Order: sequence, then structure tokens, then C-alpha cells
Amino acid sequence: MEKKQVMDKGIIVGIDIGRYEVQMSTLTARAEQAETISTHMGEEKYEIPLCLFKEPDSQNWYYGEKAKQNIYSKQGIYIEDLWEGALGHREIVLEDDMYSYDRLMGIYLERLLTLLCKTGHTQKILALVFTTAHVDAEKIRLLKQIAAQLPVDFNRIFIVDYIESFAAYATRAKKDLWNHEVFLFYYTERSLRAFELYVNQKTLPFQILAGERDLGEVEYCREELQDSEEARVNMDQWFLSAAQGLFARKVISSVYLIGDGFEPGWMKESLRMLCRGRRVFQGNNLFTKGACYVGEWYLKLVKPSGEYKSSQLLNCDIRIPIMSKNRETDYLYAGRKGEPWYHAGIETELIQGSSEEETIPELAVEVLSHDGLHAKAVQRTEVLELSGLPSRPARACRLRVRVDFCDEYTGRLMAEDLGMGEFYPPADLIWEKEFQIKEKETNERMDGMS
Repeated sequence: MEKKQVMDKGIIVGIDIGRYEVQMSTLTARAEQAETISTHMGEEKYEIPLCLFKEPDSQNWYYGEKAKQNIYSKQGIYIEDLWEGALGHREIVLEDDMYSYDRLMGIYLERLLTLLCKTGHTQKILALVFTTAHVDAEKIRLLKQIAAQLPVDFNRIFIVDYIESFAAYATRAKKDLWNHEVFLFYYTERSLRAFELYVNQKTLPFQILAGERDLGEVEYCREELQDSEEARVNMDQWFLSAAQGLFARKVISSVYLIGDGFEPGWMKESLRMLCRGRRVFQGNNLFTKGACYVGEWYLKLVKPSGEYKSSQLLNCDIRIPIMSKNRETDYLYAGRKGEPWYHAGIETELIQGSSEEETIPELAVEVLSHDGLHAKAVQRTEVLELSGLPSRPARACRLRVRVDFCDEYTGRLMAEDLGMGEFYPPADLIWEKEFQIKEKETNERMDGMS
């Protein structure tokens, strides 16, 4: 089915979750580009405060700007730091009821999605893509748990990092903007991050290589740059030197400047250097738009400019060998090569076989390497001993088995005894073992980029 036919049935939504604010963009069949929603008519003000306000003795919740207007009101309860609170597993008492911050984050996102109807987007959400600065196993678990409350197909909810959003955004542009290397500088608070992207056009398909450069600590925040001419001059010289170091011996097609740190107007010498033979763009909503374009990738609605490569992608297959009904080995796959580690994983239940000899004394996870065009080969096998598992009759041993991933280097195999009904209650046993996916390289360069 063509993209337009699919997109006519719905929209893709990208949500950028920051520490204090969110941004939301949509992509429809009729739009050439994703559009970021502004809560201020006629203004390009895309930041929506990440806060709630609850009216007393009611279920009336306000979010964003309307909530912030009530920050000092005594006629209700104002709650901020929702995302930080959820990550910290915090709770709060509201009118004698205990609320977890992940529940409050769910309430906020429910209210946020009502903006779609208010801006004329009444179609079904085909994909909901969250993007955030960094992705780890805890953020994936938390966002999946929160998003389960939303009116979106759970299998169409994705979480990606800023690097992948940047890669999708940059390569959707005209080719002359990514024909050579592309840089993005993200400056907010006291953090200035540099992302680099290169499309290797010598391979088929092209390879999109993206990663991050460490610029070290930044001395000034936005407010200090606004208030001090000395700070502006110093920051201009520091950034000029850092950018020149990154650009040395490289051909750069385009540069993106993202974040409120670039707003105070301190860039003079550094901006002249950036613009020398390059296209330079400044804005604040690249990541939320990029999240929409990642949604296009995942729904296979467009053919990307190349195959996205990142250290975040698995470089192998991960599987659990199990015994099938005909007593042959079958496999449950927990991850596939080329899949982001934070989207991989599996949870299932296994039951002991039809005879007492077919017990489950141990579980194993296999890491398979790919050798060019040759067949997959088992690179390593990790065994999880189910010590203490009670002896039970045939088909009376039931286990919950889960594989998840801590990062791109480490996976985790877990099993829990579930028993079997009233006759064979669970033994309250949980087994867990970490396994290595790939070795961590010292002085690792940016995802294969020179």
C-alpha cells in the first residue's frame, strides 16, 4: 500500500520530552514536512511546560501553560518536574490519594494529545514516537508503562534518542545538505553536545552513520550570556575553537544549531566560520520533527536515504532455544541484528513438556554472529541454572521468561517460577543472569566514523 493511502488513515506524532518542557509535531499524508504544534496562535513557540494543576475536589486537570498560570494559586495543587519525578520513582499525596509520578506523567500525556483535536488532527495515531536526550533500559520501561494508558496501539509506540531523530531529520532533506558530513550542536543550560552524521555513499544501500562528540563542560548558561558581554565574547571564542577542531580535515555540507543557548546573540566569529561554504540552520524543534520521520522509517512508509547505523543497534541475533512439541529445538528471538537494543526484548511463558523427563532444569540464551553471506553462527551461549526449582509432574512447571537489554553491550535473562494453579503454587523463585552482546571498545570512535 502506498504511503498516501496509509497516511490518509491517520497521522504520525512525535513528542520530544525534555526536563521541563515537551514539544509535539505531526506528520500527515498531505504535508511535505512535519509540523510542530504551537499553543500560541501565530507564534513559533513550541515549548509546552511539563506541569499539571489539579482543581480541588474534582478530576479537572490542567496542563502546560494553563497549569503554569496557576502556579501560585491556592485553589488547587500545582505539580512540576513530572518527568524527573517519574524517573526517580517519586510519589505525591493529592487530597488524601497517593499518586505516582508516572501516573501523573500519563495524565499529562493524555491531556497533551487532546491538542491534536484542537488543531484539526482528528485522524487515528498510526505511530507515537517519543524522543529524548538519552535512552536507557529504565526510560524505555517507564515510557512504555506510561504510554500503555494512551489511546494508541501499544505496538505503534516507539522511543528513540536525539541522535536517531537527528539522523532521520537530516537525511530527509535535499541531498546537497547531507552529501558530505553534517553537524548538529545542541546547547541548553550548561550542556553543549555535538552530533555528527555521515552518509557513506560507497555502499549499497548507503549507510547512515551518526553519533556524538564530547565537547566537555560549558562555562556559561543562557542567562549568563544574556547579562554579560565578557561571557558572550569568551563563549564565542571557546565555541569557535571547539568547532574548528571538529571540522578539521572534513568537508561539511550543513550545520544545525539547536537549543536556547544559541539565542542570546553571542555568536560572531564562530558564526562567520560556520557559514563559510556551508548551510547553517537554527531552531528548536528539530528533534520532535525528526521523531515523526523516524515513525515513517519504522512503519516502512518511506525508503530512507540509507541504512541507519549506530552503536545503539544490535550487531547480532539473540535467541532462546526451547524444545518444541516434536522434541526438536525451536527458538524464541529476543533481538535481531540491526534492531535498536532499546526496542528489543521478549517476555513469554514456558511450560514443562509432556513427560517428566522433559523438565526445564536450565535456560540458555544464544548470541549469534553474522559472517557476511554465510549462515549465522552461535558466537556465545550463556546458561541460567534454575537452582531450587521444585520437582513437579509433567506440564506442572510454568515459568515466566524475559530477556531485556541494559545497553548495546549487555543483555539480561530472567526467569520466574509461576507454579501451576492451586495444586502447585509458585515457589517465589526468581533467577537472573546478565550476558555479553559485544565487547566494549576503549577509545571507541563515533559509530565507525573517522
